Amino acid sequence: MKFIQLVLAGAADAPCKALDGKTPLEVARTPHLDRWARSGRLGTLAVAGNDDVAAASDTGLLQLLGYDPDTHRARRGVFEAMAAGVALEPGDLVLRANFVTLDGEVIADATAGRLSDGEARVLLADLARELEPEGFRFHALSRYRFLVVVKNGAMLDVDTAPPYATTGEPVRSMYPEGKDAHRFAVLLDRSRRLLAEHEVNRVRVDLGENPANFLWAWGQGADAALPDFATLHGKKGLAVAGSALARGVAQKAGFTVADVPGASGDLETDLTAKAQAVRAALPEHDFIFVHVQAPNEATHLRDPRRKVAVLEEIDAKLVRPLTDMVAALPQARVMVASDHVSPSETDRASPQPTPFVITGTDIAAVREWPFDEAHAAKSDLKVDRGAALLEFFLR
Repeated sequence: MKFIQLVLAGAADAPCKALDGKTPLEVARTPHLDRWARSGRLGTLAVAGNDDVAAASDTGLLQLLGYDPDTHRARRGVFEAMAAGVALEPGDLVLRANFVTLDGEVIADATAGRLSDGEARVLLADLARELEPEGFRFHALSRYRFLVVVKNGAMLDVDTAPPYATTGEPVRSMYPEGKDAHRFAVLLDRSRRLLAEHEVNRVRVDLGENPANFLWAWGQGADAALPDFATLHGKKGLAVAGSALARGVAQKAGFTVADVPGASGDLETDLTAKAQAVRAALPEHDFIFVHVQAPNEATHLRDPRRKVAVLEEIDAKLVRPLTDMVAALPQARVMVASDHVSPSETDRASPQPTPFVITGTDIAAVREWPFDEAHAAKSDLKVDRGAALLEFFLR
């Protein structure tokens, strides 16, 4: 039996005024996703648990791969460092960070206008000169994304929030909390002073682009291992993913990670190349994890219509060829899920359960419903643990 798990990052949404009260999944023309939903089992997974496990991409991915985020404490920074090849020393604390646009005292754009890699590297080099003496190291990822490593910081008491959770809130009210939070307040305050009048940002403002005039760091954690997926489930796994987070989670879980040219983990990603990578992997791998970051990037733009277009492109260029591949296999199952609910009009992750569908060999349809949030919520298949969902998928 072959298993394909397709994770559409942040695809689940809330009703949007711009879409006449519907979600992007409800509006998008996705005939192949809907065919899978109508032929299989549609349901919801609670990806947000207790107060320590918020709705987020890292905890959502852990859940979907069967890991309990309460037990496995590695977080976003660790996974992205793994994917980027950033070596962590024992005792290091690593955080994911964004260049953001600060308008007065509010984060107006959590991607800083999606500034270029070149601009980000110039800004990071200047931040490093200013802040490395304070014990912070910086590592570029892509565009507005980077890592902050704090030497001997693993035991620091600090709690952070993602930039998307700060939308509309005075930024000071969302600063890091905890006994050691002052150290991170220094990082934010000094970045603000350095970036405010930086030449890169003066040029961006002159061009009418959002400046990268502040940094925001979150997703902190110390390095930690995950149990090997193949040992736990007896399935040889391969990951097809462009985003650093998804690649890092897969690597920590022992997956082989495919090198797919054009798979960027961004809005502009080669979906056809991802489909071809799945086809090439099927003969040798039992479990293929496919991740598409583009829906969540459309959310960060707060553009529901762009998200509709992204979902339609995924259906046409990725789901359609996957449908043909699965049909040609003697035994196969597919799971499609969103890692968390990501409302595109607010760009604030929601704790609502996220929809999934499982279809294929020995999975009987119960309701012939399309793949969207409202129909998934009406299903009696409600799962509260990712491990239970994975078990249902694999058994």
